[in-house]
Amino acid sequence: MLIAQITDLHIDEPGGFMRRFVDANTKLERSIEYLHTRVDRPDAVLATGDLTNDGRPEQFDLLRALLERLEIPIYLIPGNHDEREVFRSVFSDCPWMPASGPIDYVIEDFPVRLVGMDTSEPGRHDGTLDDGQLAWLDATLSREPGKPTLIFLHHPPFLSGLWLFDAIRLEGSGGLRGVVQGHPQVTQIIAGHVHRPISYHWVQR
Repeated sequence: MLIAQITDLHIDEPGGFMRRFVDANTKLERSIEYLHTRVDRPDAVLATGDLTNDGRPEQFDLLRALLERLEIPIYLIPGNHDEREVFRSVFSDCPWMPASGPIDYVIEDFPVRLVGMDTSEPGRHDGTLDDGQLAWLDATLSREPGKPTLIFLHHPPFLSGLWLFDAIRLEGSGGLRGVVQGHPQVTQIIAGHVHRPISYHWVQR
């Protein structure tokens, strides 16, 4: 199975603050074109948060319109720049969207299970995985112990060494590590937030 990740899209309205510096909307359009032209087209695309620059309904509407062009299944989670309830409203027709609470869900349609977890904290830029979410994850993973699983979220569950992003890091990363280490079928966790490629390995205790 081939999975593509796109992250920190920061979609903005014409004339918006972000687009004075980077035309993120055009970059998303080009990313979609690239995914379509690959010989080995991905089976799924994961968008790991900061989908919009400010979380406004107009930005989510623009995001939705841009993603309508994508011919590959895409699964999204919010980041610290997104407004959870606006996101839920604009994408309410997606079968994976929960009706309330954190936007945590599991996709069972592929050889690899895809588990999305919402680390956004309304009104804040740091992230959280609370006890209820960790219990949900533990129960979700327990249902399919033999199936390879990938978890995707916005805030990375480790310190990056970048002070700006570590100041708005993920609370609950220790709990996440404890859950994941009890479920060896989890082969990878991917995140966004830091705007650069970083890999990290959790050594078994």
